Amino acid sequence: TRAHVSRKARGGEFGWASVGKSMGPKKGSKLSSQKFDRKGDKDVFKPTASKTRPVTVVKNFGGSRLAAGEAPAGVKDWALWCCDPTVNDGRKPTRGLAWGSSFPWHFDKLEKAFVLEGEATLTPDDPALHGAPVRIMPRDMVTFPRGWRGRWDIHSYIRKRYAFFD
Repeated sequence: TRAHVSRKARGGEFGWASVGKSMGPKKGSKLSSQKFDRKGDKDVFKPTASKTRPVTVVKNFGGSRLAAGEAPAGVKDWALWCCDPTVNDGRKPTRGLAWGSSFPWHFDKLEKAFVLEGEATLTPDDPALHGAPVRIMPRDMVTFPRGWRGRWDIHSYIRKRYAFFD
């Protein structure tokens, strides 16, 4: 018997083709290089080795139109996060505040942030997976990949607007 497959799924905008009772990646599609194992009537996706997912920085986002400490229109409603490197009393960072000049952090979701003021260096725990250390400063639009783990080194009081994306 043949499983019912919509024309869209068979044809290809999603890169899939009907294969007997199950679905598999269409030859030449982005998914065709991924591994699939056969289990009964289903193909089970097994991801291949991950690619490097570094922190990316767009410098001077918004250009000279923005006043110092101001965020672009689409960023103004994002949550605010601040860190004071001069307070080092052992408190752990939260989603809204952090204290101390250096602390570990893990991003469990993709995050985009716009730096309003201050500077920091982000050093990944695994450079092979997350690239080289990155320095962020005012007017930088920063994308933190999901799964990034590393250390924040805060050079001066920092404020950023941030939002999570799936």
